[in-house]
Amino acid sequence: MGLLDGVFGNRYKVDRRTDGALGDWARKYKWSYLRRDDQWADHFEGLPHFQGNDGKQAWHILRDGHRGHRVDAFHYFWLSKTRDDRGREDITFHKYKVVNVLIPKERATLTVSRERLGMDTPLDLDLESIEFNKTFRVKVDRAHEKFAYDVLHPRMMEFLLADQRAMEGRWPFRFERGDLYTWEEWDKPLDMRLVMQKADFLIDILERVPEWAWKD
Repeated sequence: MGLLDGVFGNRYKVDRRTDGALGDWARKYKWSYLRRDDQWADHFEGLPHFQGNDGKQAWHILRDGHRGHRVDAFHYFWLSKTRDDRGREDITFHKYKVVNVLIPKERATLTVSRERLGMDTPLDLDLESIEFNKTFRVKVDRAHEKFAYDVLHPRMMEFLLADQRAMEGRWPFRFERGDLYTWEEWDKPLDMRLVMQKADFLIDILERVPEWAWKD
């Protein structure tokens, strides 16, 4: 058993003999459920710290269709290690809840958040809404600015500025390859109410992306 397995099992009192409440919910509503699949720990390249970390694991993976879109949700864990002045190792346990929706076609990476989230600076896009520019942080490679403009059109910006979920700042979102996902630090385990809320938020965004954004 690895270090993260021990921390996960002991600190969060996981009953390894059962699937817990999420597994019960999945069976009741016929969602696909896996208690652990570490492929999801390597699935994304960016936030929240998916690359270059120790002991990455993904637990309690859920999958089903919702409003005509495929939805995946899981717990993501990783460890960071530092040493103090005396050379003693300090281990920090990081934990997140992730909900993902498939998008129609692979696209450039675009991150929108209320916080900097490790970004050096927000990309200074010349968006039409001064209020949006002041409120949200946008990160996209300059070679793919067009995708950011396609997604963050005036009606999308109005929607995000008026949407409590977006304005609270707890639910950043990121387009990456064929996915659109959001994440949140874990103060308590995923529950299906939260999974559905986050899925609805992502789908509300996705369904406001114009058709031309998916055309080459």
